[in-house]
Amino acid sequence: MKSIKYRVGLSGTPIYNHGSEIWPIVDILKPGLLGSFKEFCEYFCYQDERGRAIVVPSKRDGLRHVLQRDVMLRRKNQMY
Repeated sequence: MKSIKYRVGLSGTPIYNHGSEIWPIVDILKPGLLGSFKEFCEYFCYQDERGRAIVVPSKRDGLRHVLQRDVMLRRKNQMY
């Protein structure tokens, strides 16, 4: 994958249901940007009663800040 010059990830819902589901997409596109999955979860997430990693609401702005240089957001009403 290191020899690939450009990578594009597309998703209709990049934050999905649990927030932590964004990590694999970002790690493919820009490896290491969010650290390992364990590091990402320890910093940005808490574990719910089902064991899922959920992004802590107070950390969402920080996550957006880290991603804003590399993520382009388009809302449905902005599309053709």
